Amino acid sequence: MDHSSPPPTACTDPSLGRGAEPLLLRVRQDPPSPAAATGGATSAVEHLGQLSAAFAPYLRPEPPRLLEESAHGDWVRQRWSAEIFPGMPFGVYVLRPTGPGPSPTVLALHGHGASSASLAGVDDDGATAGAHGRLGVQLVEAGATVVIPDMVGLPGRRGAAERPGTQCQRLVNHLGLFGLSLSGARTAELNGLLGQLAELEVDPSAPLGVAGFSGGGQIGVHVALPHPQVRVLALSGYGSTFAQGILAIEHCPCNYTPGLARFGDLPEVLAAFTGPIIVEAGRADQLFPIGGVRATADALARLGRSEPGHRSGDPGAPPPVTLIEHDGGHEVDGPALTQHVISALKNISCE
Repeated sequence: MDHSSPPPTACTDPSLGRGAEPLLLRVRQDPPSPAAATGGATSAVEHLGQLSAAFAPYLRPEPPRLLEESAHGDWVRQRWSAEIFPGMPFGVYVLRPTGPGPSPTVLALHGHGASSASLAGVDDDGATAGAHGRLGVQLVEAGATVVIPDMVGLPGRRGAAERPGTQCQRLVNHLGLFGLSLSGARTAELNGLLGQLAELEVDPSAPLGVAGFSGGGQIGVHVALPHPQVRVLALSGYGSTFAQGILAIEHCPCNYTPGLARFGDLPEVLAAFTGPIIVEAGRADQLFPIGGVRATADALARLGRSEPGHRSGDPGAPPPVTLIEHDGGHEVDGPALTQHVISALKNISCE
């Protein structure tokens, strides 16, 4: 009996099993200059911007293509194929309300062991779909347009050389040899996708938020901090301090952003984001422990999350971080997180 997996199709896996091989080949053929790879950043925001900017020579966006569309009551789900790095198409779900009036936009990012399907309500990821709580569906039903891409190196875009459970290690190693990072590649690709919102039939002027689960939360931070268009940041299953999270518990190597801790622990990094921050955490989460998440929230309250000299009570200072706790483990709960995200984005639209 043949137990091999069926070949990918354009709708189920627009990457067609190509993985990141085209990017790795280009980097080997045309390595970045030492200055581009090492930078000289003086802040976390500048550093994160440099990690993604180092991939600028390898970008060549192509117009996205609509593959399929289905109606689900008062919203529709579209499947698109996008291409930011040449030769590396990938799948993007867009969930959009069908009701009248404008809607805010949320870039929703999946975690490890899953693909965009687990956020978009397409339950073909087995057990991994449950951890994401169909967050994209919750957001669109609350009135947001949701953009859900497959991230490079994770299920939905795995090349033949990238075995399950090892693909991130291989990409981290190969890119790191040239002074590049997998987190930078993921961020650069997502920045390119945000530049194509209009081509995805998404209003580029609508208030924009980023919501990420687990490793998607890490990349959500990388996208949100340097990107002036992102106004709201929501993290689920991510948010422990480095000291109590990724430095205390072994994680996938892509969770360790090169050089980031030179600018402080996670609270000091997040303090540079001046919009609302919503953090959801499970009290039984063994990967990003609740104690570390509470420490992040407490530190952010003390830091004020604004320019030097501001305090959280000063006029004009950003709103305090919102911490939402639930009784589950490493998983999205969703309803309260969705409510806070939509409320924050709607408040921005009224400014």
